[in-house]
Amino acid sequence: MVFLGLAMMLVGLVFVLARKAVIVDGDASTVTFWWGVGVALRKRCLSIRAYTRVGVSSEDRRSKAEHGPEYYTIHVVSLLGPEEQVEALLAGSGNPIAVYEVRSLARAMTAANEISAALGLPLEAMPPE
Repeated sequence: MVFLGLAMMLVGLVFVLARKAVIVDGDASTVTFWWGVGVALRKRCLSIRAYTRVGVSSEDRRSKAEHGPEYYTIHVVSLLGPEEQVEALLAGSGNPIAVYEVRSLARAMTAANEISAALGLPLEAMPPE
């Protein structure tokens, strides 16, 4: 019984202390995605040297909840490459990197402005809905 209690407490601590983050480093030209419990347990670092713009797009997503709206809009801040790299995008080597996803357009635009300033990249206007 004590073992079961300790196991449940450990699972609860993971849920409470688990964190994820995105670190945009303009000096090193990298974006690091990490997840961990107190320290980074899983880390993925991507080079962003080929990316030339920061963009904000909107996506409609389907809700998994049984009640509430069936669809909702999410705003995605991404790093984008040059338009002439379409073949590279299709080959998977130049896909946009989604850095930040949020439901509030104001928060997405604030994040996009901060990322754009940190990396020295232009901010692409959001396409009309």
